[in-house]
Amino acid sequence: MKLKKQVIGISLSLIVMMQVSINPFNNSVYAGEVNARRSYYTQLAEVAEKMYQEMYQSNITRVADEETEAVKLPSEKVASIGKSLEIKSKVEETEGTITYQWYKNGVALEGKTNATLVIDEVTSEEEGNYTLKVTTTLGDTTKEAISNACVVTVRGFEIFIESTDQTVDLKKLEPGKEFSINVNMNHFYNIGEGIVTLAGQLEYDKNIIDRLEIVGQNEWELKNNSLNEENLKFVIENDNRITEDSGMLKIKFKVKDSITEATQTTIKVKEVTASGGYGAIGTKDAEVEIGIEIPEPEPEEEKITSDVYLIDDMAKEISKIPAKTTVAEFKKNVTTKQEMVFIDEEGNQLEESSFVGTGMTIKVGKTLEYTLIVTGDVDGDGEITVNDLAKVKLHIIDLEKLTGIYFKSADLDVDQDITINDAAKIKLVLIDLAKEI
Repeated sequence: MKLKKQVIGISLSLIVMMQVSINPFNNSVYAGEVNARRSYYTQLAEVAEKMYQEMYQSNITRVADEETEAVKLPSEKVASIGKSLEIKSKVEETEGTITYQWYKNGVALEGKTNATLVIDEVTSEEEGNYTLKVTTTLGDTTKEAISNACVVTVRGFEIFIESTDQTVDLKKLEPGKEFSINVNMNHFYNIGEGIVTLAGQLEYDKNIIDRLEIVGQNEWELKNNSLNEENLKFVIENDNRITEDSGMLKIKFKVKDSITEATQTTIKVKEVTASGGYGAIGTKDAEVEIGIEIPEPEPEEEKITSDVYLIDDMAKEISKIPAKTTVAEFKKNVTTKQEMVFIDEEGNQLEESSFVGTGMTIKVGKTLEYTLIVTGDVDGDGEITVNDLAKVKLHIIDLEKLTGIYFKSADLDVDQDITINDAAKIKLVLIDLAKEI
């Protein structure tokens, strides 16, 4: 309204001057000069009117500097890198529709149209002077008010977590494994003379890992009563002002032995703030992912032992098996953790009640295979019969020589030769004068 009055005042002054200039009793003014002045002042009046129309065509009334008390901001704010920034305005209550627009260093901030300015994750770019324009519309009248400037200063640093031993892959740990992490700080920005105290909170799953030790590094001290074991909040101190990248904490953990399934977890250091005596500086949380793998069980050594039979692992033979030994009886007299499968010379799998015979094989687990030698069973049927005696006699008289496992089965007295003594032993079994050999 003040500007409108000023424009109208100028217009009236011009008209008065025009009227004085064309007074017929003023002998100093000639008729031609009168017309020229009338035209000149008329043009001035039209310019003044046009100025008024342009400035008030939207019925906007601009508020003078002394009226900006209607919008107030804090004079300064300190923000931390990585944290959120919030500037609250105090706007005088009034009638009408109110809209807001925030500015940084005189430039409108896109999308920032609320009474409170919120920046979720601050960077160093957020430093500057912030103002708020409040526009109130009531009917055909619109008023604008500009706040005082809020000076935002940004400070900050970052923390990160890494494995103390770079050869240890924290994503491939096993139950019972011990490991250590370092909590470090870097990327200092506008922190003044340095940091001497730091607070934060450690977070990890106590059902998965145990903490064995926590100590300060680079003269950071975790003194008595500086760690709450229940919520894991901590405060560390340094006698020097820290302004350069350095380690803060070393923490040793152990994966619980009781973990039976592969899983993932995180170790986090959060809610960290630091100070050098000139205000708290916050920073983003830091975390590291921990992966726990369950190793494949070591394959058990495939082996077979016996206190009854003679097992030759070099020749892959099992001997000293009495005649008429069933599969079930054989199993009772050996020790192994692997599955045993018995195969006859035709490739058929034996039943539990079947006799094992010379020349048959036993498969132990996936890799072991032995040939069976039954004492006195020369023909491989698992028993001692007249046929076995006949084969021994044919060998003795050089008509049909026995070799290999069949030679070994006929050598009943184990003298490395087949003699009449071996034939006698078989004969005694046949006439029931001797037990099975």
